[in-house]
Amino acid sequence: MENLLSNSQNQRKLERAVRNKQVFEMHYVENASIPEIMQKTGLSRNSVYTILRTFASEIKAIVLRYNKTKKGFKL
Repeated sequence: MENLLSNSQNQRKLERAVRNKQVFEMHYVENASIPEIMQKTGLSRNSVYTILRTFASEIKAIVLRYNKTKKGFKL
């Protein structure tokens, strides 16, 4: 039973990560506005802003880690 619960939790985390990536891409790649993202996803304004802030900070952390190991790219 623990395995099923764990798989269910992992599935929700994966779905959340995919949704967050989609919101990030809509905003930064497709130049969609916050209201457009809200309409397309059904998320609240606060949720969209939280996703964008969180995703941006995670990307910065990844770049910093990458740059410590190799000569990488900059934000």
